[in-house]
Amino acid sequence: MVSGTSTGSLLTTAIVLPSPDDPKKNKFWAADASNIYKINGSQVFKTFDFPTWVRLVGTLLMAIIGGAIGFYIGVKLYYNEQHEKTMESFS
Repeated sequence: MVSGTSTGSLLTTAIVLPSPDDPKKNKFWAADASNIYKINGSQVFKTFDFPTWVRLVGTLLMAIIGGAIGFYIGVKLYYNEQHEKTMESFS
C-alpha cells in the first residue's frame, strides 16, 4: 500500500502502476512520473482566479457559518441549565 497527499499521491500511484508487459515491473520510474507531472500538472491543479470581492464574501460567509456551527455545538455540549440556576443562586 502506498499513500500520499495531493502531489505525493499522484507520484506514488504512477510509480507503483504495474507494467502491462510484466506485472512485476513498474510501468513508470520516478523520472517518468516526475516528467508526466511537470507536463500535465497544470491540468490537475488549476488555479481559480476569482475577483477580490468574491473571495472576501466567500471568506466572510464561511467564517460566519463556521462560527454559528461552533457556537451551536458549544451551547449543546457545555450549557447546563442546572449549573446556571445554581450559579444564579450565589448572586
